[in-house]
Amino acid sequence: LAYAFEGIKHARTPEREVLNSILKNTLLKEKNYLAVWTIWEPDLLDGKDRSHANTPGSNAQGQFLPYWNRFGGVISVDVVKDFASSEYYARPRATGREVVTNPYTYPIVGQKVPMMTIASPIFSDGIFSGVVGVDIALDRFQSIVEQIHPLETGYSAIVANDGTYVAHADPKKILTK
Repeated sequence: LAYAFEGIKHARTPEREVLNSILKNTLLKEKNYLAVWTIWEPDLLDGKDRSHANTPGSNAQGQFLPYWNRFGGVISVDVVKDFASSEYYARPRATGREVVTNPYTYPIVGQKVPMMTIASPIFSDGIFSGVVGVDIALDRFQSIVEQIHPLETGYSAIVANDGTYVAHADPKKILTK
């Protein structure tokens, strides 16, 4: 997605409707994603933030921040909020590299959902322009781990960089170290 957005930006001034359509279609096609989103730096997408204030996927200043999600089983768009110091935004911005976050919980429709985020920076002519990412619920990994039985009697687990269990034969261990 980052490369696609970079290519569109390089070829012409991107249309927000086109980028929204790409994000929405990605979420529709990839059932393992809980959300697909992008964060663009102020006025670096199309230079027209002001004229897009409070439109779908844009905040009150018009900054393009669409958060396409399937919360509650319905696909809809919201606006990414409180991202400035988040691991999924700050690390790609500071390093220029992709990031896979450590697991965390996020409130969705009244429940705390264990999840992780994969995010990639977007560049335009070598300048950091934003981030694009996907959110994945940890239960996707849990269903895989439950099928793995080494030597027919063992069990498996997935452990994050910080030592937190992403998936484990004992579901009570998820999000513990």
